[in-house]
Formats: sequence, C-alpha cells, structure tokens
Amino acid sequence: MFLELHFCLVSIATTIVFVWFIVPYFYLADHMSLHGYTEEDASFVLSVIGVTNTIGMIGFGWAGDRPWLNVAKAYAVCLFLTGGFAAAIPLATAYDWWLLLFVAAGFGAFFASCYSFTPPLLVELVPLDRFTTAYGLSLLCQGIGNLLGPPLAG
Repeated sequence: MFLELHFCLVSIATTIVFVWFIVPYFYLADHMSLHGYTEEDASFVLSVIGVTNTIGMIGFGWAGDRPWLNVAKAYAVCLFLTGGFAAAIPLATAYDWWLLLFVAAGFGAFFASCYSFTPPLLVELVPLDRFTTAYGLSLLCQGIGNLLGPPLAG
C-alpha cells in the first residue's frame, strides 16, 4: 500500500505530525515548572488538553461524517491550527495563565482531528476492501511518530 502515492504521502505526514504533536504531553509540565508554575498547574493544563481533545474527537467525528464537509481540507486546516497552537505554548507559558489555558484547549481540540478524520480520509484514498489494512498501517505510522517524538525533542 505504501507504493500508492497518496497513501504514502498521508502515511509520511502522519508520522511527522505524531513525532511533533506528542511532545507537549511529555515536556509541558517541565517547561511550566521552569516558568514558576506548580505541578498542579501543569496537571490542570494537561487535563484541559485531554478534555478538549475528547470533545474535539466527538465534534470532528460527527462533522467528518457529514456530506457538507470536505474532510481533506478540514484536516489540513486543523493540522495548521494544531501546529500554531503547539508553537504558541512556550510563548503562552511565559506570558499569561489564561492565554496558556486557551492555547492548551486549542491544541487539544484541533489535535483531535488527527484521530477523527483519519478513517474518512482513508476511505477517500483506498478502496473499501483495503480500508482495514490502510487504517492499521496509519495507526502504525502514528505509533512510530509517538515513539520517535520524545527522544528527538530532548
């Protein structure tokens, strides 16, 4: 399946996305402690990411099944916004608590699209009889990204 251009590109992109978007889960607490926040503050911010991620999965999952949504374009916009929120985390940590909560919520919500939009996106790329294989390989790429991300980030 990796010989099919579109599936290969999505797989490479998925691996790269999961290399970098897993990093806040590992290093945000340490980063916050360097800026004077407590462990409880860091736990709360990580909880905000988790709660908004769950809400985002439900919302994007619902929207992804609607005929009016172009899943590929919505996924691209969500990845762009997730990257923007991830890049803003260090700035928000140094600036303001409420801004940090907003950025964490945005990161969590839009990162959910990586989970919710993957199945409908794959259905557009591969025949339905090969969907389970494609989805399994996509999850493999996510796992590889999750394994590589924290060591690469330091």
